[in-house]
Amino acid sequence: MISRVREENLIDTCILSITVTLAEVLQRLADKVITGSEIKITIDPDDLIADTIAFYKNSTAFDASKRVRVQYRNQPAIDIGGIRRQFFNDATKAIATSPNFKLLEGSGHRKLPAYNSTSVHSGLMEVLGRLIGHGVLQSFIGFPYFAPPVYWYIATGDVHKALCYATVDDIRDVEARGYVEKVL
Repeated sequence: MISRVREENLIDTCILSITVTLAEVLQRLADKVITGSEIKITIDPDDLIADTIAFYKNSTAFDASKRVRVQYRNQPAIDIGGIRRQFFNDATKAIATSPNFKLLEGSGHRKLPAYNSTSVHSGLMEVLGRLIGHGVLQSFIGFPYFAPPVYWYIATGDVHKALCYATVDDIRDVEARGYVEKVL
């Protein structure tokens, strides 16, 4: 019994002594994943969504192992990180909030992937996933639009854990939401 307690204390001590920040974890992951040369993308600010989709949907242009170097058309600047970060922020926000794309549904920062065949068959969900992944790895930005259950599902793959974070606001079907609200 005493050895078991010592073992648990030793494990707790080891865990507490290894303090790693999220930024450090992301940097280590980026260092492992991004091993290739740079790939340049030119973005027209007036056509941000179309240029972003064209780049991330094109399987020959997109390469997850290459760092993206962003250039905005008619805007002279050198991308040493800030322009890339701005691009990922602008592109994810534009796609998440655009009424023209039915990829996400919901309000504000509680969006869920839309349940429709068009977004899946068009490849736009994959484009969004590539964009978010690249943004996280290359600029350490997040995607603050998903509802908490979506994040928990992505992080754990466990539907039951994810459902613990769901609220009535996450029910997109108005009729079903009404029934749940009556029960609560």
